Amino acid sequence: MLASSVPFGPFLVDGAGRLAFRHSDTTPGFGFLWRANRCRVRLGGGTLSFTAVIGRLPSTAGGGGQREAALGVLRAVGKVLPAGWRLRLLADHRVQVEVEQALNWPTSMAALLTPVVRLVFCVAPLMELMREAGM
Repeated sequence: MLASSVPFGPFLVDGAGRLAFRHSDTTPGFGFLWRANRCRVRLGGGTLSFTAVIGRLPSTAGGGGQREAALGVLRAVGKVLPAGWRLRLLADHRVQVEVEQALNWPTSMAALLTPVVRLVFCVAPLMELMREAGM
């Protein structure tokens, strides 16, 4: 980084607009909502980790039929996810997609946000499918 780097949250920004980690022992990240679904980005070790909650498995209290149908949708989605994507059922019955990909550092803000936007657009149809399945 250049001596003229400016601190920006957990980053340093150089004169060319490239971001670098301010402290090597931290794992910066940020979260946002996309269509009322929680998304999270973590950065560290040359990796961008993206997670998105895409739905919630219905409770058995609401009737087993809706839950069974939702489980069928989850099984089908699990079979067609792109390579390297993971589908997790969390303890509170939320359904989460996890993706990791390499990201070279230092990087620009555009180079950081481009894969995030791409991932959101890829996950959005899964969110809609879960919503249609009552999740």
